[in-house]
Amino acid sequence: MAAVVFGGSASEAQRALSRFYLGEALKLAVVAVLFVVVLKVMRVAPLAMFATFAATFLMYWIALLTALSAARAYRVESL
Repeated sequence: MAAVVFGGSASEAQRALSRFYLGEALKLAVVAVLFVVVLKVMRVAPLAMFATFAATFLMYWIALLTALSAARAYRVESL
């Protein structure tokens, strides 16, 4: 997916942004396909699997926002 986003010369900001959206859409499609494969092939508890995925996704965003907040605070202090 990184090849889709960073492949080619994205000299314009709009083109770069559209590539990021395309990469995100491809990632979501891969996740959906993998969910279907796991539910069809393996014996899993669907509720537990989706709850674990949601918890992991939530923790990722909390960690990202915390890191961005800390980076902004550090940048403001260093000025």
